Amino acid sequence: MTKQITLASNCFNQIRHLIISGQLKPGEKLKGEYLKELLGVGMSPIREALARLANTYLVELKDKTGFRVSSLSIEEVRDGLMAHAKIECLLLKDAINFGTTEWEAQIMASLYSLSKVESNDMLVQYEYWAQLNSEFHNKLLATANSPALWKIRNECEEFKDWLTNLANIGNLNRQIKPSHAEHAALAKLCINRKIDQATELLYRHLTKGIEQITKTLSNNKIIS
Repeated sequence: MTKQITLASNCFNQIRHLIISGQLKPGEKLKGEYLKELLGVGMSPIREALARLANTYLVELKDKTGFRVSSLSIEEVRDGLMAHAKIECLLLKDAINFGTTEWEAQIMASLYSLSKVESNDMLVQYEYWAQLNSEFHNKLLATANSPALWKIRNECEEFKDWLTNLANIGNLNRQIKPSHAEHAALAKLCINRKIDQATELLYRHLTKGIEQITKTLSNNKIIS
């Protein structure tokens, strides 16, 4: 039984990765035989994994047609990304209230790392910048003390990552010119305990790209 549970969990994680990375597209049928061959396991753990995934936003179970990667609409994309921004703001408010001098130091250290790739109007590989950007935002929220909000935040982050990957299929080595000004301003507001100003700036920071990502996903026929 333990081995079966482990196999199902491994299948769950692998199929989840295939979806979030964009290798399996929204609306695509999840064929048992294809997954069986791809993952090198029997049908039983695959069925269990798909049943578990159907309880997430990634997979849907359709009558007669079986399991599919969840389809996406423009409204769902906008709503999910705005929900992510709102949750981040709630956690930031909590983090500032519980912030310590060590928290402040970690924010500034992470900001310094970001400054190395966000200064001088330089081109930087997106994947490298994204890791540093994620680390910075995690440091901002590090002292937030709400497990329930953290759970929701992690789901929203995963949804955002899924959409970002879908919007950039075939362009994973892209380069960008990120701006440092908003990150520097966020750090300063947090350290100075300016809760209202910090959360307002964070919300603008996180939502300003929503229209661009929905446009890209729509143009690529991924959402409608």
